[in-house]
Amino acid sequence: MLLQCGADVSDYLQKYTQLVLQVDRSGYTVSPIDMIRGFILHLPHFMVHFINNFNTWCNSDTVLSGHVGFDDVLEWLEKAEASFTNLRATHRQNQQIRSVIQSQTYPTLSGPRPPPPSGSAPRSHAAVGPGGSSLDPRTPGARPSGQQCYNCRKVGHTAANCRAPGGNHANVGRPMGQSYLMEEGVHDEDVLMADVDVYDEAAAEVPAGDVVDDIGAL
Repeated sequence: MLLQCGADVSDYLQKYTQLVLQVDRSGYTVSPIDMIRGFILHLPHFMVHFINNFNTWCNSDTVLSGHVGFDDVLEWLEKAEASFTNLRATHRQNQQIRSVIQSQTYPTLSGPRPPPPSGSAPRSHAAVGPGGSSLDPRTPGARPSGQQCYNCRKVGHTAANCRAPGGNHANVGRPMGQSYLMEEGVHDEDVLMADVDVYDEAAAEVPAGDVVDDIGAL
């Protein structure tokens, strides 16, 4: 009967042990080395270290001198089963260690993600509001386009530029750019433009002699 070594190596070795015991009782002469080699060659590849140990033993003085008996066959069978048991235990231990490491390294993969922290996070100087306008007055070029006038409660200007009663009229003459009006949707009538001084054409004329002198200086 030819035994095949499957996934259960221990079961294969136990059946092979029963087989060699029956051969030994029958009186049939079989070389102990051939008996050992018979099951060694059918072991799985992951027990290659055990096979190498057997090959080394075959070149020892004990084997070369012919002092090998049936007891050596049983001893090698016991060694093979012990080796397989140790390999299986080591493999299971490595799997457990790997599982622990993966659960510690990737905790969010095995469960729901934690909720975001409560409360608003501090805004940076580059934070922007609706329409891309900067909300932080410390940002270079920031405009109060998203601010509400605490005087008239309208959005688009501050109390310093408010025309309503209670506003600061000192800064009323500072116009706001067209881009500001277009971005925030504020109409022209909501913004007070500065009163234009009467243009005095006579005062603006420059005597011809002064112009010639200036050109000559260049």
